[in-house]
Amino acid sequence: MQAQTPNGSGAEATTNTNFSLEAWEGLMRGRALPGDILDGQTLGNYLHRKFQALIDENERLKNALMGSN
Repeated sequence: MQAQTPNGSGAEATTNTNFSLEAWEGLMRGRALPGDILDGQTLGNYLHRKFQALIDENERLKNALMGSN
């Protein structure tokens, strides 16, 4: 995922979830938005959605690992 400016310019969203320090600074200061933010979604809602997806993926991987033992 790459940050883009609020006017829509910037790189397309990718599956890469690594943010550079500069991208995080832009997000936190309101100068940039993630490329895959949904229309009308606040930054707080976006972060909640992304963290929940990480939690779900972590749970799925734990279950897969425990099932393989």
